[in-house]
Amino acid sequence: MRALIFEELGYLLIYPEALKERDGIRLVNALRNGAEADLRDVLSRGTFENAEHEWIAPEAIIGAQEAQSRKDPARGGRPTGFAAKPTWQGDTRVLSSGVTLCHAHDSNCHMIRIGGKALDKDLIESAIEHLAYLLEKPTD
Repeated sequence: MRALIFEELGYLLIYPEALKERDGIRLVNALRNGAEADLRDVLSRGTFENAEHEWIAPEAIIGAQEAQSRKDPARGGRPTGFAAKPTWQGDTRVLSSGVTLCHAHDSNCHMIRIGGKALDKDLIESAIEHLAYLLEKPTD
């Protein structure tokens, strides 16, 4: 956290050691969300007599950005609901994405059949890699 702050704003901060952890997290989030130029601008214009005064300027920018993020549903955040749980229909599991997993077996082996419009070659290859990882014998 502090590395990003010092990389982006280090020479502009007069009282970096006074930065509280919570404020540091807010500052890092603002930097990651594109407020670097605004923060640099406000810090470069100020002459701050103490750490409390130094924090007032960037806090206004951070607060405005946080307010905007709360209004923007594309920003994510905590989920407001849960995705539908997969359901079984006989030997077929129907996922919320529309993908189906069908299990069958005979005397020689088990088979998994995967279907659905959301599938492509990359997703199938990733699923196979994950399945191979789960079934691989651990090495000691």
